[in-house]
Amino acid sequence: MDTKINFEGKGADSLHESVDALEAAKSLAQASGAVVAVSGAMDIVTDGNQVIGAHNGVPMMQKITSGCSVTALIAAFVAVEPTHALEAAVSALSIFGVAGELGMESAKGPASLRVNLIDSLCGLDEGTVLKFFHYFEAEEFYSRYYSQTPKLLVNLHYVIIVHGSNPFICGLMF
Repeated sequence: MDTKINFEGKGADSLHESVDALEAAKSLAQASGAVVAVSGAMDIVTDGNQVIGAHNGVPMMQKITSGCSVTALIAAFVAVEPTHALEAAVSALSIFGVAGELGMESAKGPASLRVNLIDSLCGLDEGTVLKFFHYFEAEEFYSRYYSQTPKLLVNLHYVIIVHGSNPFICGLMF
């Protein structure tokens, strides 16, 4: 693959405009044939053509280093639905975010959020997920955020690459 995408940043504190993250993710997905997910204040998942944004979770989740956990969850979802990797990645990110929202309800800080997130993830049922699940496609993404705010900053935690029916998941810290 000859495509080169440059990002500058430093750990979970790096901020990029979401449109930059979206365009980089689309370019990477098109060049690699992979489904690419960018996690942040809003998660962006693309196969290079279709873009889905998922808006679940709480800001404190960035403080509990949950990248490995959500990457494992994405891998599990893609393993079950390898022909629907885009939908599987969005579902896993959203469900993890819902668990974070529920875990935050009784958390007092990052340590209790981590424990509560795991407990919430274990106890999720379909009704709860459907009640809290927030996602939208690219057109709604732009109209929802860019008509109100000229620059939406996304806190980039990691990028997850799901490739083909044999998922190869790679967590990259920026």
